[in-house]
Amino acid sequence: MSLTNNDDFSVVLTITCLKIAGYWRAATRIQQCIYNFLITSGASGCFNKKEVVIFLRYWHAFMNLSDCLYGLCNLITLSLALFKLFLMLWYRKEFYHLVNFLRKEFLNSTYDSYETVIVNRCRRISTFFVCCFTFFAQGTLLNYSLSPIIDNIGKNVTGRPLPAKVWTDWAGDTPYYEILYTAQIYSIYHGGLYYFSFDNFLCIITVHVAGQFRILQYRLAVLNSANSRKNNGKNSAKEHYITFKNCVQQHQILIEYCKKIEATFSIFALVQVVIFSLLICLVGYQIITADATIARRVIFICHIGGSMSQLFMFTYGCDCITRDSMNVATGVYAGPWTQLSMNKSGKMLRKDSILVILRSSVPCSITACGFSSISLETYTKVLSTAVSYFTLLSQSAETEMK
Repeated sequence: MSLTNNDDFSVVLTITCLKIAGYWRAATRIQQCIYNFLITSGASGCFNKKEVVIFLRYWHAFMNLSDCLYGLCNLITLSLALFKLFLMLWYRKEFYHLVNFLRKEFLNSTYDSYETVIVNRCRRISTFFVCCFTFFAQGTLLNYSLSPIIDNIGKNVTGRPLPAKVWTDWAGDTPYYEILYTAQIYSIYHGGLYYFSFDNFLCIITVHVAGQFRILQYRLAVLNSANSRKNNGKNSAKEHYITFKNCVQQHQILIEYCKKIEATFSIFALVQVVIFSLLICLVGYQIITADATIARRVIFICHIGGSMSQLFMFTYGCDCITRDSMNVATGVYAGPWTQLSMNKSGKMLRKDSILVILRSSVPCSITACGFSSISLETYTKVLSTAVSYFTLLSQSAETEMK
């Protein structure tokens, strides 16, 4: 599963991040040992250090609402990253199959000029989303890493802050401070890689699958139209039917591929939808809270930008699959079936076209564990819920201050 020249930038970037995190299929035994060490140390470092530290912060700050919500926000973010890692480890074989099929059948296939335009558009969209989300995620991680250093400028060695506070007297002394700082940064960056890399691949997969449905619509609409015009629609029904069967096979492959995406990412989608309303609410509160430092506000500005872009690219790709899979019926109806002769092949093509139209009326979709289909409507509902939570939280904070 090495990189190829046909991989676009979004695929290269995401694979590189997963390799750094240790989640990738190794070519040699030594490489496998390195990946196992990276993923084990990263996951254990996140859980043993960051989770415990955030829990202690939450416990110590129980009477301070602002600090309590700050710890809860970080706890949810890191827990979500670890959940994604463990879930994708469980579906590791299915995930690799989806990625291999994407690169082999979608990115490395041969297309005509019109189909190439569709594929290139999918590449640009996926690259834009992946770069935006990665930029905000890396900005959040960088601000987490640099804020203790910036806060320590002009101060003495005693009481030097860490990215995650530790309640010990020796944490600020050398070399313990340097060791703890390095360990926390390592766990933060590993958690960040798990947090955005799997979302990036889901976006890439859904956008390209939607593009394949658009290519299928085009192929069904044109079939052998050039040959049909040449022969005035005579003696070409057999050639049309052969091309039509190839399109039906492609349609079946895309339907099965969508089912595999659904099986792999349905739990993933459910947790995303449930958690994002609360997460966006908490992140937004950290930006406007009165006692937040400038460094903390910068961190959560990047965080909310990443959360919004993450939620949009997640729902946009799923919405494209739903709409474009239904539009296959339009491509069938726009085909040259009216120009074909009423011989055996012509009759079979017309009957099979009806079946394709009926199947297209049931769209392919990615659901939240079967509860509801993910679409752009989900995006607006999550934001609406987040605003409601935010209003209640702000009112509670004002009441506490009074």
